[in-house]
Amino acid sequence: MRTRRLLASSLVFFSLASGAAFAQEKHGTVTVKLTTAQAYQENGTRAPDKDAACMTKYKAYRGAAVTDTYKINTKTLIMSASAKFHGVTTQLYPMGLSGSYSFISDGVPPQLAKLGVMQIIFQLNKQFANPKNMIMFPLETGFNCVLSNGALDAAAAKEALTGKPIKH
Repeated sequence: MRTRRLLASSLVFFSLASGAAFAQEKHGTVTVKLTTAQAYQENGTRAPDKDAACMTKYKAYRGAAVTDTYKINTKTLIMSASAKFHGVTTQLYPMGLSGSYSFISDGVPPQLAKLGVMQIIFQLNKQFANPKNMIMFPLETGFNCVLSNGALDAAAAKEALTGKPIKH
């Protein structure tokens, strides 16, 4: 009898504890349209004089939708995300940046590589708002184009594109 009560108490405690962990989990799906094309040097520094070349080379993707699905446990910081671009879903991985929930692809599926896509980055702020997508394409030696759903803050873009926190 005592064993059953102990087992029942343990199950109730486990249920409450796991319920609290799940309560900390945020998940959602957001869709944005790519509206901006900006040029960057390979080190993440902006190259505004190359923006027009980016816009011209990748004008076919201007207005294209990117749909991101995410699951983030704010207590354990276990998180996952994926991005769907041009009908192809790509798994994204946490970047470990402190100022936002940021995810990056580890390469891209062959269908996207054929289009020139090199990398996909997705970010949400800590309030789970202001979603940003960055799709990176090559421009010319030493330069890349980033198509996004809005102008990127230079420091945030460099941090995301290089994966290294910038000292503020």
